Amino acid sequence: MFSVFLLCLTSAYAVSVHFPAEKTLIYNYYADVKAGTVEPAQYVSQFALTGQLHVKKDTSDPTLNNAYYIKLNNLKYGMYNGMVVHHQPVKVLHELGEAAQQIQEPFVIVYDESSKLQGIKMPETESGWSRNIKQGIASMLQLDLAHIQMQTPLKPHGFITHENTIHGTCQVAYDVHLKNSTNSENTNVFVVTKMHDLRNCSHFVQRAFDYFECEKCHMESVDDITTFARRVFEIKRQDNEIFVERLVAHSTINYFPYNSRSESHYLLTNTTLDLHSIVPTTEVPVLAVQNVPIIRDITFNKPLGNYALHAAEDLTHGRHIVKLDTLIPKLKKMLVEAADYLEEDHLEAKEPEWKHGQTINRLQHTMSYMDLGSLEQVYNAIQDSKTPKEDTMRNIFLRMIPTVGTTAACHFVRNVVRKHKVSDNTAVDMLRKLPMHVKVPSERLLLEMEDLLKLGSTVSPQVRKASILCFSILIRKTFMHQQSDIINPLLERYLHRFFDHVKNEQSYEMKVIYLMAMRNVQVGNIEKLLEPIIRGEVMISEYPYHIRAQAIWAIKKAVSDRVEYTHNLLWPILADVTQPLSIRIVAYETLMSQMPDMQRIMNIYWLMTQEPNNHLYNYHLTTLKGLANSVDPCLTPIREMARKVLRFTRIRPVTTQLSSKQFVDYTDPMYEFGESWNTAWILEESTGTPYAGYFEYHNSLARKPTNRMGIYWSSHGLDEIMKVVKKELIGTSVNNLTNKNVQNILIRAAQDMPMKKPVHLDICITLNGLVVLFNHYDQNTFKNMFDDAYQALKQTVVGNIQEILYDTLYEVQVPTDMGLQGVFNTKMPQLWSFKFNNVQNELKKPSMNLKLDVDTRIWRHGEYVMSIYNPIVDVWHSVRRATVQDIILPMQMSIGYNHEAKSLKITLPRLPVTKQSITGIRSYSKNLVTITEDEQDVLKTCCADCLHHTVVTTGEKKNRHVTMDSKDVGLKYSMSVFDCENEITQMTNAEEWQRVFSAEHKNTWNSKLLQYYMGIRQRMMNEYALPKMGNCGTLLKMEPSIVYPTSHVDLNIRINVEDVDHIHEKIYTLSSNKINVRATLDAKAASTNESIRSWDMNVNVDLSPGHLVNNFKIQMTRETPGEKNLKICLDAQKNYPVVETDPLKIDTTKEETNNKISITAGFTDDDKCVRDDMMIVMTLKGEMTEEQKRQMTHNNMHGACVKDTQNLQFQNKLSHIPKTMNCVRETLHYTTLKKYTINTTYKKVPVQILSYLAMIEDYIRASHLSYVRYLVDRVESGNAKIMIEYSSDLSHVNTTIVTPVNGYEYVQVPLQQHLFEGMVVDRPVSHPQWHSLMDNTRFSVGVVHKLMQGQTKICTVYPQALVTLDEGVIPFVVFDKWTLVSADHIDWTYAVFVKSVQGTKLAIKMYVADHEMEIVPNEFNTVVTVDGNVINQHEKGVVIPKDEPKSYALKLTENYGHLVIQSQRVPILMMWTPDSVSVILDTTLQGHVTGVCGHMDGTHKEKLPKIYTVMNL
Repeated sequence: MFSVFLLCLTSAYAVSVHFPAEKTLIYNYYADVKAGTVEPAQYVSQFALTGQLHVKKDTSDPTLNNAYYIKLNNLKYGMYNGMVVHHQPVKVLHELGEAAQQIQEPFVIVYDESSKLQGIKMPETESGWSRNIKQGIASMLQLDLAHIQMQTPLKPHGFITHENTIHGTCQVAYDVHLKNSTNSENTNVFVVTKMHDLRNCSHFVQRAFDYFECEKCHMESVDDITTFARRVFEIKRQDNEIFVERLVAHSTINYFPYNSRSESHYLLTNTTLDLHSIVPTTEVPVLAVQNVPIIRDITFNKPLGNYALHAAEDLTHGRHIVKLDTLIPKLKKMLVEAADYLEEDHLEAKEPEWKHGQTINRLQHTMSYMDLGSLEQVYNAIQDSKTPKEDTMRNIFLRMIPTVGTTAACHFVRNVVRKHKVSDNTAVDMLRKLPMHVKVPSERLLLEMEDLLKLGSTVSPQVRKASILCFSILIRKTFMHQQSDIINPLLERYLHRFFDHVKNEQSYEMKVIYLMAMRNVQVGNIEKLLEPIIRGEVMISEYPYHIRAQAIWAIKKAVSDRVEYTHNLLWPILADVTQPLSIRIVAYETLMSQMPDMQRIMNIYWLMTQEPNNHLYNYHLTTLKGLANSVDPCLTPIREMARKVLRFTRIRPVTTQLSSKQFVDYTDPMYEFGESWNTAWILEESTGTPYAGYFEYHNSLARKPTNRMGIYWSSHGLDEIMKVVKKELIGTSVNNLTNKNVQNILIRAAQDMPMKKPVHLDICITLNGLVVLFNHYDQNTFKNMFDDAYQALKQTVVGNIQEILYDTLYEVQVPTDMGLQGVFNTKMPQLWSFKFNNVQNELKKPSMNLKLDVDTRIWRHGEYVMSIYNPIVDVWHSVRRATVQDIILPMQMSIGYNHEAKSLKITLPRLPVTKQSITGIRSYSKNLVTITEDEQDVLKTCCADCLHHTVVTTGEKKNRHVTMDSKDVGLKYSMSVFDCENEITQMTNAEEWQRVFSAEHKNTWNSKLLQYYMGIRQRMMNEYALPKMGNCGTLLKMEPSIVYPTSHVDLNIRINVEDVDHIHEKIYTLSSNKINVRATLDAKAASTNESIRSWDMNVNVDLSPGHLVNNFKIQMTRETPGEKNLKICLDAQKNYPVVETDPLKIDTTKEETNNKISITAGFTDDDKCVRDDMMIVMTLKGEMTEEQKRQMTHNNMHGACVKDTQNLQFQNKLSHIPKTMNCVRETLHYTTLKKYTINTTYKKVPVQILSYLAMIEDYIRASHLSYVRYLVDRVESGNAKIMIEYSSDLSHVNTTIVTPVNGYEYVQVPLQQHLFEGMVVDRPVSHPQWHSLMDNTRFSVGVVHKLMQGQTKICTVYPQALVTLDEGVIPFVVFDKWTLVSADHIDWTYAVFVKSVQGTKLAIKMYVADHEMEIVPNEFNTVVTVDGNVINQHEKGVVIPKDEPKSYALKLTENYGHLVIQSQRVPILMMWTPDSVSVILDTTLQGHVTGVCGHMDGTHKEKLPKIYTVMNL
């Protein structure tokens, strides 16, 4: 409250403070305090004081010449909560209660000779709240008379000075001028206006708490708060004296969230003093302050005490008395309320009740008042839960406790963990949350919590690890603001203790735990301790390189500002090419994290130009690419640097998969928030498998970025892990080949390969940038990982799980101008609840029957609040915006899978209605003005009509309700917009979807999938925050239909895939298949259990031998009793050209595909397709574009493949094209068809379908309007023609559309956004040249995909040359003894050998499992031997074993003039002619392969691999 008294100042020429000798000045005093909102309507929570302020000279202390006795008299108060008309005064009628009388006790303000405030004096027994109000009065009564020029006549002037105020030292602007008045008598009155910005004062923020630590933003963050204070003094000159006639002191704090697009809330204080009278001074009572020292610092006093022992800070400064005996039942009642809330149905189109919905926040608030004994008392009463409801209450209590943040809550967690009163999972969860929520960390609390470091073997390993990490975060919270170079002795002791453990712990895992604890602390020069490990001078544990990498990562944040030190420490590691890749990459990451620094980025650029390791180079290139394309405003200066450097950073032409980093993000400029995802993969150079990496998720609001979550992992022996995963989950196991001679060769070859590393897996998880979990698995323990996961899953599905997380938890304490406590809060909790009822599982591998009944609820009720404390009646006045999201996602179904019949049956119950029958989401946002903690119901005495919680409303509420009942599935769908005051309509909704789905402000690396995922995330964030101004609710709901009462719905699916090669005379490489899918959806009536509607779908796919003519048929029938059946039929045929020669020859066949699709639909009584109703017939022709033909003509003369064909080493009698990657890529380029013509005829198409097609057409045209050119061409009625033509590099597409009513074309529509990717040298810009929807006349979709993604490698052996898997062409004369071409030296899954026969011909032997196949050419024909038996008529094809068409070991076919061997047990395909052997391998075998083909790791482009030969096998 602010009170202002008279300033009586001497004449214009002498500026000492003076009052009339025996006079008392009496002012009418009025103070007004409001928390409220102006838009969309004016509502306030308000209280006011009125009375008198007496000022007289205090002569009780002769040492003080300018001391003044101040007293508030006859104070009365009033309160109001609700809607107001501007400047409407509050009714002030009520006398102060006894507890508030202290404010009327007098106090003394002391000035010096030039009227400058020296301080105040008041009794030492004065309560904190009263003391602050009186300091507020003194703060407002300052006038810098020394700088006011009071000559006559007074000239307007101004100046800026610094003053001591309730907010600390502030810069104050003065404006002095005469009072404007027509009355000439009033020229003696002048006005002094003082203004200052509260935020710029030294102590505006008393304490701030944020659950999330914000990271550095390289642009200024958005400041949502504006503050202002103004004092207007009207001063009168009279008889050589001056005194204040009137004083108005006004201050406001405004909050403008979401980029100022949401409601603005304010806290306002207004104090007015009007001179009532000047009367003779009577006897001044002697105050008990004569011997009290002057309080010279009038800054607001911080809270000193707590509400109870170890409870929250007492923000009422002793005014509020907590009665623990009443709080305990209140807390229990709230827990019951929370458990009930999870049982209730909230999917109603009505405004959620604020108090009930905010139970989670109220629970946290109530717990913060409680001491340890009270919390334990509540827990003891609920810990032995006997019913599901009590179980829920206990779970909520235990998940809530760590978020309270008081010392008592910390002690409670420590005690229950130490005494094993909670399960290990609960203990770990509590320890993970606890340190990040501590509101007032202190050294004392650290010492009290030190037991967490001493738990040792008394608890499980997981709990022990969690407790150490928990304590390390607590240390960080305590010392994070320490700036000085002198390290706190306690901090130093803990760091040395951790470091001793790093050096001396027995297990690798515990060493890393203590290292991660040091990382969490970050402060205290941890880099100095870890320097010897980082430099490699000290080797620790059996995995020294892992420890080194972890140590570099540990100091990343600690050295973020120490650029020179980091360079000296880490540059030698980055530049040392002998160091392991993972250590160099961690050093690189740490150096790059110190951006923006152009010198650093250029140093790295020049280092990388000479870098021999392509993995590190590509990691650097992709890091720059992510930064250069980022849309995050916080990265603006870094983005600008990265773009410049990337423009002259070369893309190296490398064929193998490389280590990389992908950074993608989006930002919503309207509300200034965004999200980003960072993924890194470090690949093993020899195997190409990922062995380390991380995933990070960041988000940003108002340009304040936070690292929400990170998963970091490192592994060796991933193959072993994957084998176990496959065996455990899928039941597949590896078949080793059995030939002893081959095994001996593979044993010999394996000795020349890198040593197989033992299994090693590290997983580290961070939340808020701090490590909360680290697990290590080795050869002996990694199998336990699956057991642990299985056990955890088993416990989950029988239980009742609740989890509470805070999206945002923020609090800042500020004093107001009147010396009252202000608090700003943002609390956004979410409670996830999973209740597993009656989950039954009958597992007879691989068949199963599963019954699911899961009740999933998400309860997200958050709010941001501006509150001010009213000590007169001990209540809080607040303005708040509450957002509500209630999500109910039950799952009730039974699933049956029969492996023999390949059938799946899902039954979904509908009626009778249960809790699990209704699914939906309700969102609501509203503003309220509230008066809370009014336990005496004082508001009712001040304002009989006022409510404690009043919703801000304009009264203009709009409602919209749409429903639809589905007979097919027995459900009713409804969408409601209710109580809406913020102009949300269907059109604004569509506009918002279009905005979030656009590619603008998204960095997706040209991934459409990512673009739409980001759009959905953006919309979800908007839906949760609901930043749009005004109240509004939306409801989406799905429930059993009453219009079509249904008991249950059955869905049956049966799939049958039949290999029909055996019915044909010859087997083809691409098998002849028949695929049948039968699906039925049947809704059963509730009363009779008879079908009320069923859908029957039959899909037949017929793939001819070689897949040249493929037929596809769908028949759908809808049956409804009493109605004709609806029959929909689709018939499609696709024809590919016949290729009889070498598949790489492209000028011998007409490259085109032909498709015909016919769709018919109509009503019928029989089972035949209806031909005389709706019919659509489409013919689709795919062919080469003119651009492709021109390029092909050019390449036939000058292309890379022509040069390979002319190479004498590759020439052969059959004139086959060499199987080099140059020729494969050219073939792919010209056989991928990029021009499509669609001709359509249609009749009797329903209007609904035509209008839907028109809508899609309009949407596409509207979104690409700048590319549209209109044509005069038309086609006849009932026809349409579409032509689509892609450019060769797929950079753009041209499309022409002609219908009976219009014609237009899209010209050069870009298919990709422009990206900063680096500089391409010596080759055309690489664009993907294929899309999965395009036809290829030579290769299947799967093969093309693998070739385009680099997932397939080809090796070819010629009699005198070798093309390795790394695309190297090396002279090599094949021996006349068996030479190993390629084999799996780790799992022994396959081996291929070659030898020279008859001079220039090649024979081969291939081994898979316990089978072998030999192909030997002789002078006249070819002899094929399988398992020692010669095969007659092998050109018709052979499958081994015969009875396993779906899992054969070897399959031989003759195609394209080659003998082709395939296997379903190993990802390998081999093509043989008498003078060439080609092996086509999947890159999943990298690291497994050896032989003359190489190792698939890029090392054999020029160097011949080691040769292994044997005379006989």
